[in-house]
Amino acid sequence: MRREDQIAEARKLHGYLDRRTTALADDIYRNPVTDYTCAKQAAVERELFFRKGAFNVGLSALLPNPGDWMTHDYSGVPILLARDQDGKLGAFLNVCRHRGARVAEGSGSGERDFRCPYHGWCYGLDGALIARPDERSFAAAERATHGLTRLPVAEKHGLIWVSPDPKAVIDVDALLCGLNTDLAAFGLDTYHHYETRVLHRKMNWKLGVDTFGETYHLQHLHPNTVDPLFHSNRCTFDAFGPNHRMVAARKTFEVLRGMPEEQWDVLDNTVVICVLFPNTVFTYQRDHV
Repeated sequence: MRREDQIAEARKLHGYLDRRTTALADDIYRNPVTDYTCAKQAAVERELFFRKGAFNVGLSALLPNPGDWMTHDYSGVPILLARDQDGKLGAFLNVCRHRGARVAEGSGSGERDFRCPYHGWCYGLDGALIARPDERSFAAAERATHGLTRLPVAEKHGLIWVSPDPKAVIDVDALLCGLNTDLAAFGLDTYHHYETRVLHRKMNWKLGVDTFGETYHLQHLHPNTVDPLFHSNRCTFDAFGPNHRMVAARKTFEVLRGMPEEQWDVLDNTVVICVLFPNTVFTYQRDHV
C-alpha cells in the first residue's frame, strides 16, 4: 500500500476501535444457499471466470529464472507456464499437438525443453515444436504451426495472470480497477518464493473467498490462534470494482496512539487482505505475503 493509503486506513481503524464498530454495508444482503449448491450456476461461473476470464496464479517469484516452469490445473484447464532463455514468461495449453498427452508435470527449473511421453514430440521453452521422431512422416503438418497452443499471460506488479482462452486479452490494471497502486507499492518483484502448499477440499470455490470477507468470526472460530493477535470485527473495507481490500488491526495497533503520523508503522500493526477477482486472496503480513 502507498504510505498515504496506510495512514488513511489507520485513521479509520482508530475510529472503529473507539466506537467499537467496523466497516459496514448500507444494508443486509441475503445470500441464497443455491449460490453454492446450484450445478447450473457453478457451470456458468466456471465458464465465465475460469475458462474465458483471466485469473492470478501467484507471484512472479514462482518462476524467477530462465528455464523455470510450472503446471497449473486448478481452473480445470491444463496450463504450462515457462520462462524462456530471454527471461520472457509464456503460457501454453499443457497438451501435445499430436495426440493430446500432457508434456509436463509439476514444476521445476533449469529445463531446456518439454518432451511428450507418448511419442516424443519435443517443444522449446517458448512452446515451439523443435523435434519429433520420424519427421518425414509429418511433412504435411509443419513444425511452425504445431507448437504448443499459446495462452495469454501477463506479468505486472510482481504477479502473474493467465487466461485459458487463447483469444483473451489481459489488461492487468484494468482488472485491478485501481488496486494496482496498492500492489505496486509492495515491491513484490523483489520477493522470492518460500513455500507452496496444496490443500484439496470438496466445496464450492466461493467459500474460500468468503472466509476473507470479514473478521467477525475471529473470536469464535480462532480463539486460541488468530484472535489473541487481532481485534475481532474491527477492519476497513474498500471496493475496487470486483476486487476488495480489507485492513484489520492487530492487538499491537494501540502503540500508534500518541505518536506523530509520520512515525506510524501501519503495516507492522495490521494485516492487509486483498481479494483479486475471482478467487485469489492476497495477504500481506509484516514480512511475507
